Amino acid sequence: MSTVTHLDAQPAGDLAVRPLQPTIGAEISGVDLRYPLPDEVRDQIRATILKYKVVFFRDQELTREEHETFARRFGPLYPHPSGPKAPLNDHAGKATSIHRIAAADFKDYERARATADADENWDAYHTDTSWRLVPTWGAVLRAVTLPDIGGDTIWVDAGLAYNALPDDVKERLAGRHVTHDFRDALNAVGYDYPIVSHPVVQVHRETGEKILWVNFTQHPS
Repeated sequence: MSTVTHLDAQPAGDLAVRPLQPTIGAEISGVDLRYPLPDEVRDQIRATILKYKVVFFRDQELTREEHETFARRFGPLYPHPSGPKAPLNDHAGKATSIHRIAAADFKDYERARATADADENWDAYHTDTSWRLVPTWGAVLRAVTLPDIGGDTIWVDAGLAYNALPDDVKERLAGRHVTHDFRDALNAVGYDYPIVSHPVVQVHRETGEKILWVNFTQHPS
């Protein structure tokens, strides 16, 4: 027997928020991201992200510069070491800090994945910059060219993953740490960063929610 959860659009000031799943994912409409965000709208979007973990804005035609300006409203931008050494340019030729992610750039990754598909222990799940001492607050992705089918990005609710664990497993994980070791990829681009250890059960610093914080991990302790 299954149950159906009805998720209706909810007003959020001038914004409309439509949940996509009971615990993760929502669409936000009623805002044009090409223009500067007033503080109150920025704060509404931020609160929605904290509640639903990932949000989507449909039919937004942004330049790289507009993309960067929107992202900066939520904090300083962090240039990922694997990004281009020189900034990309927007349509007007102005340098931006946007990091391009394209299928053509991931041939080695796809070969590794094809080789590892037979390995039941291999999993592509990850949290961006978990290898840092203080991971980034979030990421802003802009879809530019998408295939007609496939290419989906799957988002994981780490809070739900933790809550679904049996109590005895939660007890075993309490106080345990794992290293987030991303050295191979970092060293490949000439970037050195020490191995960082994080609690397996992380407490979100803003919501206080417990989340299962595991990826790129080795050496549990």
